[in-house]
Amino acid sequence: MKNALGKIEPVSLLDLWSSESDAFTPWLAEPENIGLLARAVNLDLEVCEQESPVGAFCADILCKDRLSGNLVVVENQLYSRA
Repeated sequence: MKNALGKIEPVSLLDLWSSESDAFTPWLAEPENIGLLARAVNLDLEVCEQESPVGAFCADILCKDRLSGNLVVVENQLYSRA
């Protein structure tokens, strides 16, 4: 039996997530996705809150590193190159 390979093609992120705060941030905050990010930055992240108030602004995702107890802010940027 032959192994089937797929073709990698570029995809616009805005085709997958229509907005940052309503679509991308909730997706990234899901345990399996924040887990991938955590492994990439060598942390053990637990999501505490989404759109967490910080002064006049909101942090996209507020996490806690389970190993150190430190708070970690994830500020993502999803934009169009118009």
